Amino acid sequence: MTPVFLALIFGAFEYGFAFRNYLTVANATRDAARTATTFGSNEYTDYQILQAVAGNGVAMPAEHIERIVVWHATGPDDTVPSACVSSGQAGLCNVYQASDLNLAEDQFGCRTDRDLDRYWCPTGREDSASTVNGGPPDFVGIQIVFEYEFLTGLFGDRITMDEGTVMRIEPGAF
Repeated sequence: MTPVFLALIFGAFEYGFAFRNYLTVANATRDAARTATTFGSNEYTDYQILQAVAGNGVAMPAEHIERIVVWHATGPDDTVPSACVSSGQAGLCNVYQASDLNLAEDQFGCRTDRDLDRYWCPTGREDSASTVNGGPPDFVGIQIVFEYEFLTGLFGDRITMDEGTVMRIEPGAF
């Protein structure tokens, strides 16, 4: 009887902490998407997106982030394109690693000497305040993939949490 009771207690702790981390990942994704919609076509938008993710770092340690994808979504129900799983794709997405959270703002800005944000350059995003494409504001998607490691190991070693959010860029917000 005691082993069953202990398994229930440890299970409640393990899955409670896992759920807390899932909520943190979901909130960080939404915070990052709101940041993307606010900064729109500013050249440092992706830097600000990463800062929004880093701001959730207390409950979501950066070393467990597998990737952060910023992609050009086609609509509010779009999901991250399969081409963006491991690297940026021209005109489609930028893919960041946990180490990119510590980079300085001057490392961004669609620089041709770095791959950070040049694939889907923020200055090319339509926010209707600019005349980049002359169309309606773009949708921007944010995906965070986070690996949660269980504390006791009784229920496995780890689980991967994958959360994505799509929002429309605010017209002329920045």
